[in-house]
Amino acid sequence: MAAISKLALSTPLQSKPVTALPRRLQTLFDWAHALLITPFLLTNFTVDIFLLVLFPFARPSPKWNLNQAIRMRLVKMVLLYMSILKTADRLHLKPGRERSRFEMINPAPSNLYKGPLRFPGEVDMDPVVKPAIIGTTWTPSLPAAKPDITIALHIHGGGFTLGNGRDEDTGFLAKNFLKHMGVTHVSTPQYRLSSCPSQQNHFPAPVQDALTAYLDLIHIKKIPARQIILSGDSAGGNIVLALARYMSEYGTELGIPPPGGIALWSPWVDIHAATDLALEVKMSPHYETDYICTEFARWGAGCVLGASVTGVKVDARGPYVSPLHHPFRLLCPGHSAEGTERKEDADDIPLFIHAGECEVLVDDVREFVRLIKEGAGWKKVHLEIAKYCPHDIVLIGDKIGFEKEAAEAVKEAGAFFRRMGIISSPLKTL
Repeated sequence: MAAISKLALSTPLQSKPVTALPRRLQTLFDWAHALLITPFLLTNFTVDIFLLVLFPFARPSPKWNLNQAIRMRLVKMVLLYMSILKTADRLHLKPGRERSRFEMINPAPSNLYKGPLRFPGEVDMDPVVKPAIIGTTWTPSLPAAKPDITIALHIHGGGFTLGNGRDEDTGFLAKNFLKHMGVTHVSTPQYRLSSCPSQQNHFPAPVQDALTAYLDLIHIKKIPARQIILSGDSAGGNIVLALARYMSEYGTELGIPPPGGIALWSPWVDIHAATDLALEVKMSPHYETDYICTEFARWGAGCVLGASVTGVKVDARGPYVSPLHHPFRLLCPGHSAEGTERKEDADDIPLFIHAGECEVLVDDVREFVRLIKEGAGWKKVHLEIAKYCPHDIVLIGDKIGFEKEAAEAVKEAGAFFRRMGIISSPLKTL
């Protein structure tokens, strides 16, 4: 237990606070860089589209139709520009068009955020990164505590820099979960993004916010933990794994029960790799069949690891950041007839993991599954690899032409959780 909090803070850097001038200079440099490479990028993009239209065999995957090939190429270029210009989403806590479906959530008592969720970790220091008020969007509506509901608490992806959990971001995913997984409600928290250089939103802020949302369900809304499926895609999958590890190490002590099940979609399990200049994303054999680029991975990794504001940097290989290097297991305690916990009767939390055959993270996902099963002994694990699919189709399948594949992926998850006895409600027709 104490080992955890080798969390992963490295020695504090003796750096000065970032001032406005360097940020402005960086912004000018980013724009100059983007303008300089634009003629090359546009020429390359035009040639690629021309080849995709005229020669189907030139498509990155022979199984992709023209619509998918063009959309994938377009998303890849847009993501590259956003990464160069560091065009992060700006968040607010106003209801917006979600109206009554948007809810603000207050942090739980401070004693529930300890160890790796205190930053810096010294007990006698005032935490730099503190739990904050967050928002969440409910689909189809806020729930009532009933015995027949199942809630998917989904943490969205976006490389820690993009996304807001609202309809424009996770609406496609939420509707698929309701229709094809069989849950009755979906909550998609708007956690703090790590991409704002003037705010201290790096690790552990996203994990603090995920814990805040989870504790609100079990403590405030009185939803039994067994009726919750904790879900996350891409960077959101990384956050979910950090939260699951926190429960495995602190859950019993703090009275935080584990969820009924966990679903991970193209989880980012090795942030360290994005910080290693020798591990270029372009070296992946799946680089041409995915929209993830080196610039996006490095931008997201740099933001969540911090250091630019606080002068303290998180260890990129730490267990709460790169779980690929630290396999673990989350158990649900068993209970005696009198209701007391029995460790000898503890059982694995069912874990469903999905990845695309053509995405750059697929090999890491496969290795992560192997390690948690063989090394950590996590038995109730189901890995589903979707043929010919890129990264994170469950989140943006509607934007890249993989709607059917996304629906099939969610159906597989629903079938798995039914076999595990977590979901019993019939599928909805939306």
